[in-house]
Amino acid sequence: MAAVLAVLIVIVAAAGCGGERQDDAQEEIGWRTLSLPQDDGRSLSLELPGELEVQQERSDDANVKNQKIYKHLGSRMLVSIHHGTMINPNVRVKFTMSRFLDDFAKVRKNNPVLKRAEKRTINGREMDYFEIGLRDEDGDSLRLECLGLQMGQEYWMITFGYWTDDKTMEAIAEKAMASIRIE
Repeated sequence: MAAVLAVLIVIVAAAGCGGERQDDAQEEIGWRTLSLPQDDGRSLSLELPGELEVQQERSDDANVKNQKIYKHLGSRMLVSIHHGTMINPNVRVKFTMSRFLDDFAKVRKNNPVLKRAEKRTINGREMDYFEIGLRDEDGDSLRLECLGLQMGQEYWMITFGYWTDDKTMEAIAEKAMASIRIE
């Protein structure tokens, strides 16, 4: 059951997974408002039930500069946040299921399915929303909820991953998504 979530965690280079899901009483949720800088001096802020433990810089896309990846790994949820600045101000990022799964190459073997793609307005900002479903080798279902936002040359991609039947983590992801602001 935990195999696909564990694979996701390993793929995004986060340290260790507890293996089995913990019950709600064991999960400590300490909300924090986090602020992540943009190149233009503004920042993305959002509330998360934990700190962002990992920060990486990437340089694998010639069209993007100052790529950064932030991650949070809980025992029942992972959060991956990408930021980058487009070199050409006239180029728009195409948010697609494939783009959100770039960090999860091994997961593609588990036949990810696009469940929903739509526009959402969060705190006055229009974002692309994708819900992607996966199954592990035991048949347990995982959900990735993804948001993409571009303002000028800067873009953000935010992914929440958790077991589909985990209503607590679903509510946490919804609260975190609703808190996203550019300030």
